[in-house]
Amino acid sequence: MRVSAALVLVCSSLLFAQDAMNPPPAERTFSSPNHHYTLTVRGSEVVLRTSAGKLVWQKILPHEQGPRDVLVTNDGHTVLADEWINIASKHALTLVDRAGGAIAHFSAEEIFQTLGVPKRDVVAKASHGVWITDGPTVSVDGKSVTFHSGGRILTLRLADGHLSVSD
Repeated sequence: MRVSAALVLVCSSLLFAQDAMNPPPAERTFSSPNHHYTLTVRGSEVVLRTSAGKLVWQKILPHEQGPRDVLVTNDGHTVLADEWINIASKHALTLVDRAGGAIAHFSAEEIFQTLGVPKRDVVAKASHGVWITDGPTVSVDGKSVTFHSGGRILTLRLADGHLSVSD
């Protein structure tokens, strides 16, 4: 009986170790492709500046340890994707405009519903967090951002935060 209890503890520890994730770096920096904007993330604090160093906006995000993926567009939109930690977050996708206002906010559950794919299939295909297979990528015309998820393509329109799905 003691041997089997010890085995359960060892196996549980191994599974936890596989799932454990290191904390994010103390500071992460993301630049727009044209390098006109730079977003700095320190935990859940984010600051957007111009290339000249002028403060555009600054805020505290609701993410526990900050976002996992960040994309800054040439016109200053910021896309925050998922949490640093592997959870089905209430803050799975956020679009912030150049002035620092949130245009759109989606939970992981809303993304799963939009995809129309069973949650277990989305999670099984995810390579970044619980829902992202690949992305974010800005469209050629700069008007939207795409993510691959669950074998489908999610498109976030930057003008109004509309989220659509295609195959």
